[in-house]
Amino acid sequence: MNVWINVWTLFFLVSLALFGALAVIVSIGGFFDIRALFKSLTEGKSDSTDRKS
Repeated sequence: MNVWINVWTLFFLVSLALFGALAVIVSIGGFFDIRALFKSLTEGKSDSTDRKS
């Protein structure tokens, strides 16, 4: 019985560590994507003011 407790504890800890690592990686990638989005929106806005509609 002790073996199964150790197996599931190890499985839980490994899963928790992988989830944490993926959350950090996705957050960093999302930050750079949002920064690029705002940069492109700012550049697009300045280009649209030059046009006469």
